[in-house]
Amino acid sequence: MEPYDIAVPADCFAPAQNTFNCLIGQFADPATAAFTHDLLEEMLAERGRELLRRLLQAHLELRAEREHQTAIVSRCGPVIGKRQIEEAVVAAAADIDVFYRQRIPLPRTAEEVLVVVSVDGKGADGTAIGRCDPDPRPAVSGCAGRCPPTPTR
Repeated sequence: MEPYDIAVPADCFAPAQNTFNCLIGQFADPATAAFTHDLLEEMLAERGRELLRRLLQAHLELRAEREHQTAIVSRCGPVIGKRQIEEAVVAAAADIDVFYRQRIPLPRTAEEVLVVVSVDGKGADGTAIGRCDPDPRPAVSGCAGRCPPTPTR
């Protein structure tokens, strides 16, 4: 069994249009002038069912494409095209060299306090953030050496 081709052609109603044009050509053919009414009705019923089948298939292909696009937009939001993303990246990266040239680290002075944060990345329940204050408040300075360190995982 062949896999179902889900790609919607540019004009998915083209096969139905071709079938309809073929049906018109068959009825306009001088050879059908000799057909009896019952033969004409039988031919129209047979070819008409094929035309209706192709119209329904084209409609279902359009509906499937719309549902596919709706599902993507509802889950991901409006989707930006590849070219727009490339342009946004180029625009964002235009000043990277200037940014890093401007960010020359300045030497620290002795009066500045260095704050070091250590995070293990396990989340709020397992993350320990430690801060060493060089000059704790007087009320806390007495127990600074006696307090056990905060447990970490």
